[in-house]
Amino acid sequence: LLSWVMPTVLFTWSLVLATDCDGRFGAFEGCAKHPAPELMGRMLASIYTYALLLLVLLATALPLFTEEWLERSLKIAVKRLLKQVFTLSFLMFVFQA
Repeated sequence: LLSWVMPTVLFTWSLVLATDCDGRFGAFEGCAKHPAPELMGRMLASIYTYALLLLVLLATALPLFTEEWLERSLKIAVKRLLKQVFTLSFLMFVFQA
């Protein structure tokens, strides 16, 4: 489920940008007062707040955290989770080929 978030957002963004009004054909199209990229940006800013991003990051780290907790201890699991967060290791997922 989490792997489908980014492609869905990109597809929606591309669809909105592709269906935006062209200024040259204003007489033929009923254009909105605000351009589509501005509306899409406002929508994404209202949905993807810091709380939701934190929730997604914790949801992706939860299986490893639980396994470390069960196999070793809670202290080691918390230490490893904090190390991953502070070193920004979750950003490496973006650059995977």
